[in-house]
Amino acid sequence: MENKISLFSPAKINLFLDVVGKREDGYHNLATIFAKLNFGDNITLKTKSAEKTEININITGKNGDKIPSGKDNLIYKACENFLSHFKISAIIDVELEKNIPVGAGLGGGSSNAGVVLKGLAEILKKTSETDFEQIKNIATKLGADVPLFLYKNTFLKGEGIGERLEPIEISDKNNLPYIVLAFPGFGMETKQVFKNLSGICDDNILTNPSNINKIIICLKGDNPLTKWGHLIFNKLEFCAISLNPQIEELKQKFKDLGAEYVLMSGSGSCVYALVSKREKAEEIAKNLTSQLTAENSLIKVTNFL
Repeated sequence: MENKISLFSPAKINLFLDVVGKREDGYHNLATIFAKLNFGDNITLKTKSAEKTEININITGKNGDKIPSGKDNLIYKACENFLSHFKISAIIDVELEKNIPVGAGLGGGSSNAGVVLKGLAEILKKTSETDFEQIKNIATKLGADVPLFLYKNTFLKGEGIGERLEPIEISDKNNLPYIVLAFPGFGMETKQVFKNLSGICDDNILTNPSNINKIIICLKGDNPLTKWGHLIFNKLEFCAISLNPQIEELKQKFKDLGAEYVLMSGSGSCVYALVSKREKAEEIAKNLTSQLTAENSLIKVTNFL
């Protein structure tokens, strides 16, 4: 019997990202606020019982040619590890419409993997609390951001390498701002950005760790952007800019167009602005589109999931 499910794989931004220490395993401990967006990839997942496992991935979309479709794809690894862990054999066919730019700091690959794990859990009836903890372990081994996409929540506080997650419950989303995303047409290598931490960021940026909790309190309290927009922060931003000054130039373009709250997401290269009114967000996006002419660039107005 064949099962089929359609899945939305959202992009994420970081409203706050501090690096609070380096671990013995080479990873860094973080303090972050993840926020999922109404912009992302579309996935169709089909499963069919079989004596031998087979995983097939077909990728389309604007950025479909930027990622592998074979064993190096995180979706493939997610399927393989899920089936292996639960001792299931199946034929899995995945159709991925890839809209999220690659190397943008928007969590595209992690989102794909996490959403597919969640979809497999639904199709294959692995939905108990015990199953969830096991699937979360699978997700963590795939990547630090993958567990985020197992949760239904829009906002989550992340600690550890990002895998220790605490959902942030929002009672009313009416006061949440719009987001203008700007991908400059080039990606950043996460490892290289983190490598820059030791010599640049730690010496030049001091973070007030209480700000992460202030943002969370404002989000929970349905406070307008003017109460918390100035608190958004990304410690990796300075490191990424030292590798590619175009990120700083993009931030300045946003500010010149009247955007007050502008930040790079994750390890870059995508820059976003938080804007209270949709009309203003669309005006900024329109003007930015005429200035950003790189072939693979992307300007997108969206909102929180």
